[in-house]
Amino acid sequence: MITHTFVVDPKTMQPLASRIWEQYEWATLPVDQEELVIEYIATACEILVNVGLPPQGVTSPGGFGGRTLEFYAKAAGEAVRQVTGAATPYFFQRVEANGERVETPVWYADRAQGTAVGEIIAATGDWTGSWTGYGEVDADRYITADLESGRLVELIEARQPAVLCSHWQGFYGMHNEDRAGYRAFQTVVRRLRERDPRGEYTRWRKCSEITDYACMREMAHMEVADGVIELDLPVRVPELTLCLEGEEIRAISVEGEALERVSTRADSRSGRYWQEADITWAVFDPKERRVRVEVLSGL
Repeated sequence: MITHTFVVDPKTMQPLASRIWEQYEWATLPVDQEELVIEYIATACEILVNVGLPPQGVTSPGGFGGRTLEFYAKAAGEAVRQVTGAATPYFFQRVEANGERVETPVWYADRAQGTAVGEIIAATGDWTGSWTGYGEVDADRYITADLESGRLVELIEARQPAVLCSHWQGFYGMHNEDRAGYRAFQTVVRRLRERDPRGEYTRWRKCSEITDYACMREMAHMEVADGVIELDLPVRVPELTLCLEGEEIRAISVEGEALERVSTRADSRSGRYWQEADITWAVFDPKERRVRVEVLSGL
């Protein structure tokens, strides 16, 4: 978090006399010292703010917080919010390299305040050299040359967030001459573009964008009656997408402004809607907490 090794005193930045490590002993955070843990994470965030890189969330050094996840979520949220004011900060701790479903958990959602803590879960192993810099390097583990298989293909076909995990040591830290991990990642990016050249099913997103959307969805409230959808959105995000099933849709408006109808998924952007079979997708940027969507359907 601050050192990746020894836990330090956040006031003096000197290692504790016990010489405990962030990624080992602090896998179980001291839940009886909440103020200390918040101060510790906040200090890490302040370092980034001081060099012009305000964080939207935190990444865990190794096992940090992994055995006290609920407490970690609370402390990380308070710390990031204290330093940056972010309403929905996130933290990254877990990796799920198997299975077709990858959750984006939301912790401590407060509809009244419009605050929550999102958790980003990586969905791949690190096949770009790993934390040693000398681990496996294999682009095929992500997506094969024929574009038909690999972990990312599994996730994309299952319509799940495909969050990659890597370490700088594998990218170029230990391999500055050949940059093996970095070149493997470049291959992955190229293959993904070849598989979906129009960006119909894959779009690059920051971790904070993924977790912000999850927080929005978790706290959104919807009422539907007579072709009108009333949304209450404590958290608002760009490109909010509604999925409407059933009749043919003739027109959609958001707060009185008509959305443009387009014919393909590739053309979908905020302010537009498109249809596939009996499903209609409407995309827009909500400007206020309460949003009125009017849908005209039928022939």
